[in-house]
Amino acid sequence: MMKRLLFPVLLTLTLLFNFSFASAQIEADPDIITFVAYWHKGEVRNYEITKVRKKWENGLIDQVDSITYMAKFEVIDSTEKSYTIKWTHENYLFKQYHLSQKSIEKLSEYKNIEVIYKTDELGAFVEVENWKEISEMTKKVFDELLQSKKGSERSKLKLKLQAIMMAYETKEGIEQIFFKELHVFHTPLGGQFDSSKPLEYEEKLPNLLSGGFLRGDGKLTFTHVNKEDEFCVFEQELKLNGKDAKKMVLDFLEKMNLPEKELKTSIKKSSMNIEDFANYQYFYGYGLPLEIETRREIEMKLQNQDAKQIDAIFIKLIFDEEEEE
Repeated sequence: MMKRLLFPVLLTLTLLFNFSFASAQIEADPDIITFVAYWHKGEVRNYEITKVRKKWENGLIDQVDSITYMAKFEVIDSTEKSYTIKWTHENYLFKQYHLSQKSIEKLSEYKNIEVIYKTDELGAFVEVENWKEISEMTKKVFDELLQSKKGSERSKLKLKLQAIMMAYETKEGIEQIFFKELHVFHTPLGGQFDSSKPLEYEEKLPNLLSGGFLRGDGKLTFTHVNKEDEFCVFEQELKLNGKDAKKMVLDFLEKMNLPEKELKTSIKKSSMNIEDFANYQYFYGYGLPLEIETRREIEMKLQNQDAKQIDAIFIKLIFDEEEEE
């Protein structure tokens, strides 16, 4: 049972929180930079998105998955108080979960994904407007995936997917997990930061499955600032509180209706280390990310099982030929 639980628990830890920045509200200072969007209706940008997942069990590499797709960022409305954005890309779930050609044909209406979302006037993310349609799409994809399996294989897959299926039923889950790259894209926007020294801060991150918050210790460091071009490079680190992580996992496992004794003994004896790292190259003066790399590292010991998982996202702006010239 513990081996079966190990990677579902890792997946739970992968899903439930995202980077957040501690913005500083400071009076005029030459070292203070402000991230703000100056977009116009009809503006279009293309990005290459790559997602990589690596897993180790007892020191041996167990799984390596990678998917790459193109995404289109289009401003479809602009007002004094907000922007409306259309973010379009192919449905990466088909590749991620290795759906058969037969299943893909059944789900052909979901070949591409189109999300409509709002930001405020500075470009800070507000909400996904069509999240219910996207949630329904994920349900149909997972239903088809489970139906394609039989017997114990289906049961094992359902256990593995339980956390993500629960998360995708909610608006927050769609916004922060399914479209995690959008959260990464917009997180700095609307913030003010002192670029002259590292910023250390305490963070509270939402637990999307059982509610409440998880504590974390963060650090933000600017490594390059070009005031003339309004361009910067900065790094972020975040370490999750181990006690909060254990409680989160315990809450999740209880929802899976596992025996109470097994829950207590396994979690009490476990050790967890969860850290996030990110590197941003950003034109902060008009809200244009050039390249972003994020990485989440999770290490866990559960009874006699050791596991490690790394999830990375790479976001790269693709210039058209005219812009390159």
